[in-house]
Amino acid sequence: MAKKPQLDVRRLKDEVADYLKKSRFEKAAEVLEQLVSAEPKDMSHRLKLGDTYRRLNQPEQAIGAYQHAAKFFGDEGQLIKAIGAVKIVLEIDPRNGEAQRQLGEMNERRMGKATLEGAGLKKAAAAAMAAARATAPIELDDSPASAAPHSLVPDAPDGALDLGADDAPLELDDGMVTRPIRPVPAPAR
Repeated sequence: MAKKPQLDVRRLKDEVADYLKKSRFEKAAEVLEQLVSAEPKDMSHRLKLGDTYRRLNQPEQAIGAYQHAAKFFGDEGQLIKAIGAVKIVLEIDPRNGEAQRQLGEMNERRMGKATLEGAGLKKAAAAAMAAARATAPIELDDSPASAAPHSLVPDAPDGALDLGADDAPLELDDGMVTRPIRPVPAPAR
């Protein structure tokens, strides 16, 4: 059984950096393919390969590299990195059904599907959104009568606040003490 020749990984990495710096993307892709073979668990090579294929306008190869990285990261429990790789796939091909499915699964894993469903957050969020859509828009009254200044207290002069019967300090629920706020008189007309 013949042994595979040992690759100089450091030299290959330097070559990739040099090719990328000089915008020689075809050569960079060739060397990155060698690096991927030499170090299959180093996903930085796959991500660079995907970036390089994007620059070469080869979306299928780019998607393949990103999806491989996303699966690896997902299997390793690195969900943020996996989600990032899948989002790049969706930038390239927004209708990619596999990437949409992966993104949904990863988000569920990340957020803890049981927690979301158990707490009823999905239903509550949907109900809140429906209520917000059902709320009638506020209409402003532009009549001259509505232009008059309003008091915060019925039958009180303009700008008056009802501070209660006494001006004693108020104690709040958290134990802090505050003094009543004095209103600023309305400007003379």
